[in-house]
Amino acid sequence: MKFVLILFLLICFIFISMTNSHAFRCGNQVVARGDSSASLLNKCGKPSSKEFVNEVIDGQLKYVEKWSYNCGSNDFLYKLTILNSTVIKDDPFERGTGISECKSTH
Repeated sequence: MKFVLILFLLICFIFISMTNSHAFRCGNQVVARGDSSASLLNKCGKPSSKEFVNEVIDGQLKYVEKWSYNCGSNDFLYKLTILNSTVIKDDPFERGTGISECKSTH
């Protein structure tokens, strides 16, 4: 019985660690993949910067927007990839600096 419990907990841990457990937050608002860029603007306000680049997505070269948000020295700089006005990826890419610009506009 003890072995079954340990095995169950191990499987749960592996499953949780395989999922995308982090989320990009602006204040108390959560930005999820699949959100529209309008929703992102509503939740987080204007990004710190925007880039327009070509990126390989699903084996095809796509023209995407990269919006960056500086969440301050206690958090990260996040770069969100937007394709056809939809958030498709959110990546923390380095430590933030200064005061957070990731506050909810609500």
